Amino acid sequence: MSELIGQQLGQYEITSMLGKGGMATVYRARQTSIGRDVAVKIIDPALAKNTDFLRRFQRESRMIAGLSHAHILKVFDFGQQQNLVFLVMELLRGGSLSHVLKRGRIPLNIVSWLLDQVASALDYAHARGIVHRDLKPHNLLFDDSRNIFLTDFGLAKLLDEAAGTELTRSGLVVGTPAYMAPEQWKNESIDHRADIYSLGVILFEMLTGKLPFTADTPHRMMYLHINNPPPSLTTLRPDLPPIIGAVIEQALAKEPDDRFPSAGKLAAAFKRALTESASVARNTAPLPQVMPHTNLLGRTGNTAPLPQSPGVRTGQLPTPPSGPLRPRPLPTNSLVSQSTSMQQDAPSTMAIPKTPPSGLKKLVLTPGMRRVDAKGIPQVWVPAGAFIMGSGADREARPDEQPDHQVNISQAFWIDQYVVTNAAFQAFIEDGGYTKRQFWSADGWRWLTNNAIKGPGNYPNFTNPDQPRVGVSWYEADAYAHWRGGRLPTEAEWEYAARGPQGLRYPWGNGFEETKANVKSKRTTAINAHPENMSWVKACDMAGNVWEWCADWYDETYYHRDQSDDPTGPTDGKGKVLRGGSWRHEAHHARSAARRYDAPISRDDYIGFRIVFVPVVK
Repeated sequence: MSELIGQQLGQYEITSMLGKGGMATVYRARQTSIGRDVAVKIIDPALAKNTDFLRRFQRESRMIAGLSHAHILKVFDFGQQQNLVFLVMELLRGGSLSHVLKRGRIPLNIVSWLLDQVASALDYAHARGIVHRDLKPHNLLFDDSRNIFLTDFGLAKLLDEAAGTELTRSGLVVGTPAYMAPEQWKNESIDHRADIYSLGVILFEMLTGKLPFTADTPHRMMYLHINNPPPSLTTLRPDLPPIIGAVIEQALAKEPDDRFPSAGKLAAAFKRALTESASVARNTAPLPQVMPHTNLLGRTGNTAPLPQSPGVRTGQLPTPPSGPLRPRPLPTNSLVSQSTSMQQDAPSTMAIPKTPPSGLKKLVLTPGMRRVDAKGIPQVWVPAGAFIMGSGADREARPDEQPDHQVNISQAFWIDQYVVTNAAFQAFIEDGGYTKRQFWSADGWRWLTNNAIKGPGNYPNFTNPDQPRVGVSWYEADAYAHWRGGRLPTEAEWEYAARGPQGLRYPWGNGFEETKANVKSKRTTAINAHPENMSWVKACDMAGNVWEWCADWYDETYYHRDQSDDPTGPTDGKGKVLRGGSWRHEAHHARSAARRYDAPISRDDYIGFRIVFVPVVK
């Protein structure tokens, strides 16, 4: 149907083909009335000639268009022109989850984040009597802001439609074999719990990089789903505790009554299992070292992406800027419907337009809004503003924290929600970070080559993927920041993100609480071990665990100078500024105003870092 390119379907001008599936072809089009790019799904003309199919399509299109949820693909319009029947949808540019899974398994906390979003969309649909019936990674798409969307409700049916009506054909099996619930295979009456089973298959795949059941034929696949228990999660992932395996087993129960009653309950159970297993891990030996993750998605929109992954080799959620995203084609043995996929570029940087595009609402970024950057690291939004920096009449304050003074931060920025982990830093190593001159400052490269540095310093008991990366000098942290496309925060930016306009003594408030921070202990903890250690912008672990490198040189008298607007520190000094306290030091060092410094070549086991990005305003 390439002859459609350049043609007009109503107010939609077809500009290019995006993908072709079993029942439709998807095109990129321009909605000329408002100048908006959209995706137009044109149904196979052979199917469109079938009166029953056309009636079903029209009815389901109205139903889908009535759905309004942050993680369900928007349907704008549907229509018919001559022998062409089409559906007009929001245009997504970020590839599909199937593309992500092609690269391997996904980090735990990112799995939890994705699961939350998909479960929320499913619960919304289920509450309205809609079952998806063909849930699979190919139907989970990302936009260029790295939101995940549930799409292709083309097989969904309203539950109040009785079997045998013109919209339901007896004996019709609907779904994709690898993700179908046993009751779908047996052609029994199904409800929303079939989607929960399919979501359990996807969860298993995200955690292991493998499907629970594989077979050469649909009949063999049917036998496995109906009769065989899923493989043991702990066999495939011995680093995961049994409690997570138990969640998978319940999601993949053969009988619908034995599954979770809702997708949200499944997501909550998984999150609870992560929390409980993290609690156990803090009181036991570290988990075995596994290969860390590389890239994830960059996020700039209005939903909350995940906490930073604690690690494990991971698939990459689409990986800009290495080229166009090419979603993996799924097998063509989907029994009724095959969703289409799109090959599109995903931008690696974010620019905020001064004026929003015509016809679109301006995106309002609020404090703590989260995204995932192009290298896969979750970040939170810190708006421009003013705050009181330093310490006033604080009996624990040191002279270098005084006097307290107002500082204006004129540019909003993104800051890593967590300190950089071993897993995240490993991606820099694997990408040749220690061999690529372009990421290093002149002094850093000189230090690297003169000392034959091949990688970071390593410490026993500090190597878990989700522990902060320690053993890195300021130069290494700076190089990593450039590799990410950002930079180290100034100490003013760091303190502002930690304490905010209210000038809190600690990120969570003015009183120290032992359960909220890792101080005066034996080693670092996982980045998500203290969820209440969260600042006003939802930046985590800014008190304790590890001191954090900042961009500035240190000078104990710097606060006596007039540095009220976007201070960047002195031109030189004794060393580079450290902020936040650490596992090794007392609680008063974890105050948001506390300062320390060390030589830029220091590679101690109590120093880590996080990165900031300042958006480009066009």
